[in-house]
Parts: sequence; C-alpha cells; structure tokens
Amino acid sequence: MFLVDIASYQTGIDLTKVKAAGFSAVNVKLTQGNWYTLSSAPSHVKIAQGLGMGISTFSWVDNSASGATQAAYAYKAMQACGGPDGFAHQVDTEDTTKPPTYAIWSDYVKWWQDKIGRHVVNYTGDWWWKPRGWDGVSLTPYLWAPPNSGYLTTYPGDTSTAWVANFGGWANMSLLQYAVSPITGAGGGALSKTAIRDPAVWAALTGTHNEFATKDSKMLLLIHHNGQPYVCDGMTCRGPLTDTDVNNLKWLTSNGSATGLGPALGPLGNGGQFWPGDWTPAFGALPSDSTSVTLDNTQLPALAQAIVTGLVKAGITTGLTEAQLLDALGKLKLLVQ
Repeated sequence: MFLVDIASYQTGIDLTKVKAAGFSAVNVKLTQGNWYTLSSAPSHVKIAQGLGMGISTFSWVDNSASGATQAAYAYKAMQACGGPDGFAHQVDTEDTTKPPTYAIWSDYVKWWQDKIGRHVVNYTGDWWWKPRGWDGVSLTPYLWAPPNSGYLTTYPGDTSTAWVANFGGWANMSLLQYAVSPITGAGGGALSKTAIRDPAVWAALTGTHNEFATKDSKMLLLIHHNGQPYVCDGMTCRGPLTDTDVNNLKWLTSNGSATGLGPALGPLGNGGQFWPGDWTPAFGALPSDSTSVTLDNTQLPALAQAIVTGLVKAGITTGLTEAQLLDALGKLKLLVQ
C-alpha cells in the first residue's frame, strides 16, 4: 500500500492522478503546535474519500504548548475532517527550531491513544531521534520514517534493509517514507511517498479491526465511534464505556475467561443483558494490541451475520442492501488460508 503526504505545499494537487499512479491513501496535515491549522485539510480529505482513498492525518509537534494541549488542538481539526473513525494519525516529531521535549511528545501520544482507543504512529528520523535516546516503542509500536541512509528514488521492496530502524526501541519501520519526488501530471511539487508492507498495520492504525469474544456461539465486539469505546453483542451497542469496562474487555480477549465479567458488564447503558458465565475467545487469544486474527471458513457466516445485524440495528447506512452486504462479507472466505 502506498500513500503521499499533503500539506500547504501541495496546493492544487490532482488526487485523481495520484491514485492512478498507484497511491491508495493520503496523509493530510492538520496542525502545527497549537498555533497553525491547515485550512484546506477538510477539502483534501473529502476529495480523497470521494476517490475511495484511505485517510491518515498528521500534526507537527513542537514546544509551543503541552502535549495534551497540542493533541486536543489537532483532534478538533481531525473532527472537522470527519474523523477520527477510520482515520490513522501520525505525530510528526522532527522540529529543530522549537523541538518538543520527551514529556510533550509522550503526553501527546498518550492523549491521542486514550481518546481514540488505538495507537498513533510516530514519524521521525534517526538523525533527530537517535541523539536524544528516547524510548518510543513503549508508547507506540508503530514507527514511520525515511531510510536511515537517506531517501531513495523508488520503493526498494518489502525485504529491503531500508526498513531497518534500530532506534527508539523500534527494530523496523512500520511505514517507510522511501522517496520525496513529483508524480507526473499530479502537481503538488515534490511529494513524500510512503509504503506499508503489512496490511495489518493500516488496519490497526485506522481501527478497522475489532476484538471478538464468544460464549455459546455468541459474539462480542469492542468498537470505537466518534472517539468513544462501545461494546456490541450483535444486537445492541452499549456505551460509551468507562476505562474499567474497556480494560475488562481487553483482559477477556487476552486471557479467554474471566469470572464475574458478565455481571460486571451487564449493567451497561441501554438495557439488555450480556451472556453470563465464563467467556472464551472466538478466534483464539487476541491481545488488545493485536493487528490480525485467523478465521476458518466455518466461522465466517456467523461473523458476517453479526456485522450485518449490528449495522442494521445501529442504523448505519452502508449503501448496500442487507443481502448485498452479506454477499460482500461472504467473499472474505477468499482471504482465508
């Protein structure tokens, strides 16, 4: 998967040409510090979405304010673009004039991850991060960076040593910004070009995977909507959840059973009851930071029906009839090995 950055320098860029060149997502700048917002960001996002492109956003962090203040400022800008649901977010950490402290950076990351319920990705370069000796991987496992040896002219491939990081606790990069160069006919000047070699990375950063648990063939989904966590049982969704509720759910999917978990979750809002007794993971142990899960063909129909039922009950419009959506989800079997 390939994407390009869009900031103030990319005025007039033709995303139709960008997509035709093989780039299926954009990374749009939102803010810088607590003093600058890219006013054209919502327009770029809308055009990209209209073309069926994926959306990542980024904010440049400096020392103009606390990490929490800058994070809240950026989050407001993301909401103006239609996020955070389905959007990835990058914290751009490379300022040399007003560089952030570790406290600012870590507070920014923690604020965002607490807010959206998933990891953000840190962008930096070994030239900036390595001299500081900061621990980054303990807050987010996802690193976005150029090759340590400098930019390339073309994508070097999934097995290239350009993916090796070895700083901040990150052994490898999750996203590789391999080049900065124009796309013929697209405009926007020299474009930062990034590759993602593992689809699970994009799924984790955009929140397009859920955590599942089951009891007697029933399923539980932990989802996020408008930045708030909810739990769905295939029929109803309850929330927003408290931190304790979320931690209970994550413990459940990691460990397989939890005595008393059913009664603890039963009183959640909107009425209804969760299934009593112990719980077991539907698809094997699934830690809270997992990015993938293995299904077999026998589990797909139940998963498809649970997703469709949840969408219908929640009144979420997909543009497809229930039968069409079930048919589309049924094609997931083509991905199962």
